[in-house]
Amino acid sequence: MMKKPIFRIFVSSTYIDLINYRHAAEKAINDQKQKYEGMEYMGAMDKEPVAACLDLVEQCDLFIGIYAWRYGHVPDTSDISITELEYRHAKQLEKPCLCYLVDKEQPWKPGFIEDGEAGDKLNTFKAGLTKEVVRSTFTESADLLYKIARDLSNWLAENRPDLRMSKLKPGQDPVKSYKKAIAKKYTTLSMIGFNRTFAMDSIYIPLTIHPDQNPRFAGNRSEDDEKSLIRSLKAEELLDLPDRTVVVLGEPGMGKSTMLQYLALRESKRTDGRFPIIVKLADFCKTRDPLESFLLAGVEHHITGASMQNSARHALAGHNALILLDGLDEVSRNEYRSVTERIKSFSAAHEECRIIITSRKAGFQCSEVPFRLFELDQLPPGEIENFVRKWFNGETDLAQRIAVNRRIHELAQNPFLLSIICFIFEKDQSLPQRRVELYQKCAVTLLTLFDEKQIPKQNAYTRRLKEQVLKDIAYHFFCKDVDEFSYESLIEQIAETLSEMGQTDNEEKVLREICENSGLLQKSDDHHFFVHRTFFEYYVSCKMRSESRSTVLSRVSQAEWEEPIRLFAAQIKTIEEGSEFIGKLWAEDRALALRCYPDMARVVEPELIKKLLIQADVNERIELVKGLPEKIGDPEKIVETLRELFNHESNGEVIYWGVQILEKMNKISGAAEIMYEKFDKGAKERYKNYIENDMVCIPAGTFMMGSPDNEYDRGSNETLHEVKLDEFYISRFQVTNVLYEKFDPDHKKRRDTYSDGDRQPVVYVNWYEAVMFCRWLGCRLPVEAEWEYVCRASTNTPFSTGGNLTDKQANYDARYPYKNNPKGKYIEQTAPVGSYPPNAWGIYDMHGNVWEWCQDWYDEKYYETCKGKGTVENPRGPESGSDRVLRGGSWRSNAQDCRSASRGGLRPDDRNYAIGFRLVFVPQSGGSS
Repeated sequence: MMKKPIFRIFVSSTYIDLINYRHAAEKAINDQKQKYEGMEYMGAMDKEPVAACLDLVEQCDLFIGIYAWRYGHVPDTSDISITELEYRHAKQLEKPCLCYLVDKEQPWKPGFIEDGEAGDKLNTFKAGLTKEVVRSTFTESADLLYKIARDLSNWLAENRPDLRMSKLKPGQDPVKSYKKAIAKKYTTLSMIGFNRTFAMDSIYIPLTIHPDQNPRFAGNRSEDDEKSLIRSLKAEELLDLPDRTVVVLGEPGMGKSTMLQYLALRESKRTDGRFPIIVKLADFCKTRDPLESFLLAGVEHHITGASMQNSARHALAGHNALILLDGLDEVSRNEYRSVTERIKSFSAAHEECRIIITSRKAGFQCSEVPFRLFELDQLPPGEIENFVRKWFNGETDLAQRIAVNRRIHELAQNPFLLSIICFIFEKDQSLPQRRVELYQKCAVTLLTLFDEKQIPKQNAYTRRLKEQVLKDIAYHFFCKDVDEFSYESLIEQIAETLSEMGQTDNEEKVLREICENSGLLQKSDDHHFFVHRTFFEYYVSCKMRSESRSTVLSRVSQAEWEEPIRLFAAQIKTIEEGSEFIGKLWAEDRALALRCYPDMARVVEPELIKKLLIQADVNERIELVKGLPEKIGDPEKIVETLRELFNHESNGEVIYWGVQILEKMNKISGAAEIMYEKFDKGAKERYKNYIENDMVCIPAGTFMMGSPDNEYDRGSNETLHEVKLDEFYISRFQVTNVLYEKFDPDHKKRRDTYSDGDRQPVVYVNWYEAVMFCRWLGCRLPVEAEWEYVCRASTNTPFSTGGNLTDKQANYDARYPYKNNPKGKYIEQTAPVGSYPPNAWGIYDMHGNVWEWCQDWYDEKYYETCKGKGTVENPRGPESGSDRVLRGGSWRSNAQDCRSASRGGLRPDDRNYAIGFRLVFVPQSGGSS
């Protein structure tokens, strides 16, 4: 295919008074993909050799002159200024010229207005220009940019066959011709400057949007109309909504402009499709025209002629026009009200037209726009996979790599960042697993795109210089808590950076190169911002590397500094520095230290977090977890903290409180996965390996729970009532030290003379810890009714052994026997499980040895409530309480407390040397409750 010609365009003007206007001209030229040339490339202003200036004029294809109130430098070899010399040379060589004069009413700095002889010469020069080549006058730089862009587009159309606007032949259908031109324009999509293009139909991902539930519309709506806006929609469905005018909001990089281009392409290819007109509102704000006039002018960019204009007017007047207005956030703040008023006027006068407006969320002023709002959704996993497949045109495992790395997946939900990830993977066939490395690679890739494509003169400045500029910009404005930066303050900061680096580069050109070549900084109205907050915070963290550690740590209490601190920590290179930093951070904010740790695991001492957790008292760790919702607030950060905590924490109560939080946040990404990894993932295998052979099936049945009124030493809380239970499994033995310590190895420190053997029952375990251990094995604690049902083993006597309990039948303080039975031996500690005979169902130690936690809350009156209901099926105890049920007595109990019906309660956080538990498993419910 023939390469498109690129024209050299020389811009002539005085310099210091017209810097911003020259930038406007340069942007108009660059937007048309032509080559800008001017005095900036020849050294200091007004001191260029005349020969060099005239040589550039001689080589140019088009001459543009911009003139205000300065005549300019007059060289010693001439009596006229270099500015006038340039113009005369262009005319002598018959170069095409586009010249512009400042409007006489435009305010101007007095210091930039020449009088006397220079003023007279200027007036004479301008008078001659007016007669010859002046195209128009201009006011602000934005006005000049629009006029140069317009005139340059027309000139290029005349001088480049590939840009020449089509003219209709006799008998041609103007609508079909126009749609064909639109389809040609948007058939391909260039991906953020990468060295490749895609067919729009092959790469475009159907974006979804969700409606704003706060209506901003005029008029009444039916109930059906409102119901249609409850769910998320595909972008194409916007064309079928009751609302004819809508606004689609999205963060940078979410595909707003691409969505409009796709809709224009889609409608242009459909036989019955709407008449699409797509324009940029940043261009519209530079005019005072009504929107209809501007849209008709936009049609002229594709097909010219009266019949085309008539067809376009007919489409606007009818019901089949689709008006796509891109970038409301790019409208000048001074023009925002004017632009929105003209849009509203157009919408009111063209009720049958479909109008879709896009805007960045941060630049949108909802009070000015009374239309229905929608917001672009982040890409779901399926669409990420779809995009990756389209990019690589075949099989690749990139989507799977993205899915398993949570941080990278978060970035990939943004189409712009996903395309960068694809580009990096395509180039290297690898993907950094640490997010700071991915951010760095993304940033370097964007800063060096044109270098890698070996396009000369695109990147005039080194990557090192631009990185330093970005670091300083990010840090300066982040410290001021500013997300968008005014042009003036940005230029001032860049100038300061260049000065500190000893560079004499033009700060405005540096800014322009960063914006236009990398896209890391983008412009909206008269403000700039980072394309994604990820890069903003990344460059802040890079700048922080030059700060003292005490300065970094002084910010840990400020929530907005968390991400820069985490990225800073991830850039630490040595184990000595990393371990020291984590240790100091742990002392300041343990939750933040936990969140920093995953990206630092390679530069800290092995098991450092585990050591720090063990050094902290269990109660401190419990308070750490319980305080997360109030301290952090952000659910995603809470989940992230608990994910890392669960990787190292083994204490059941700490884990219990974490689980309570996660279950309330089960809709937050990752919450359910944490609990699955901690408990469910290996529960079946652990159950099979550790306890399956010791579980006894207990048949379903009905029994009388509690004690009869005539039972000796019965309690008032033992009201007799009938209970019916389903089948379940229960552990033959109480949980032992060796079994429990497979879950919490640190518990071994709690062994003492009362229960220090592997086969002795575990003690010093509170209710919370017991519950988490059970869940780890896919089990649960027995409810009180199940416990007594098993203990009785079909008996109705005080003990499963009958009317008495001896020291040969159970481990209890036999110095205090039941009734007046003989005293026995007191061994003063727990006995290994199974040391005494089992009951009739083969279950050991249901009387004595250790008290056993049950699932239920304790309530003295609960049995009376049950009795009033008749036969109670599978009771689960009271709904609330302050104590949890304990059953069975212990090695320290007297005989009456070891009775089958004896019951008591204790605070669930209590633990002592006489309390243990056993397991229940219910196959049909998957085990846990």
